[in-house]
Formats: sequence, structure tokens, C-alpha cells
Amino acid sequence: MICNKCGHDLGEYNFCPQCGQQNSELDKKPEMKPDGKAVASMILGICSCVFIFLGLSIPFGIAGLVLGTVSRNSPNKNMALAGIILSITSLALTLIVVLGLFAIIIGVILLIPEEFPNFMQEAPDFMEEIPNFRHWLERI
Repeated sequence: MICNKCGHDLGEYNFCPQCGQQNSELDKKPEMKPDGKAVASMILGICSCVFIFLGLSIPFGIAGLVLGTVSRNSPNKNMALAGIILSITSLALTLIVVLGLFAIIIGVILLIPEEFPNFMQEAPDFMEEIPNFRHWLERI
């Protein structure tokens, strides 16, 4: 590298040993331009975690996962990684919630006794045995 002021060879120094001039090129840090896909991936990952119970986590999670995967090699790879992790987490939680609800529904259907219709036929007799039941019903 050459000194901007006197043209002396700097070698491995970031200042000129001859004139003492600080090399301005070494002071400059490379500018990191924000990658829109990485930022969008992180935002969609956050939104997919927030909207798990509203059913919006599936489209947000898939979009965040795709954008994060596409922008993995960008300068903002940490944001892309955060978007990927949040999207996968929200999709996994959504799957657990859906499977849990499905198990509850199946459990309720299977746990209803087969004699439920017989119970409904016997219910009027049972209700008459309860003292003041008809009076209570009339008050309502």
C-alpha cells in the first residue's frame, strides 16, 4: 500500500513511517448494505411466532423460511439465520398445536359412551326425581 500524501510504500503499517500520515483507506470499514430478504425473513419469523394461534403462522413461517434460506450467504446472514430459526420453531409449534387439537377431538369422539342415547331417553325420568327441578326450570 502506498501513502496518500508522500507516495512512500507503507508495507504492513497503517501509517507512513516517513511523513506520519495515517492511511485513510485502512480507516474505512467496509459498508454493509442491508439485505431486504434477510430482514424480511426475520420479521416474518417473528410474526409467525406471534400469530401461532390465529392460523397465520403457516404462511408467515413458510415465507420466512424460504427468504431466510435464500439470503443465507448475504452479509446479514445472522438475520437470515434468526428468521430461519424462528420460522422453523413457529411451524413446529403450529404442528404440535394442530396435532393436540386433533387428538382432543378424536378423544372426545371416542370417549362419548355408546349409551349416550339411552341416557337422553332416561333423562326425563331422572329430572322428575330431582325435587323442585320443574320449578327451577320455570324460573329460568
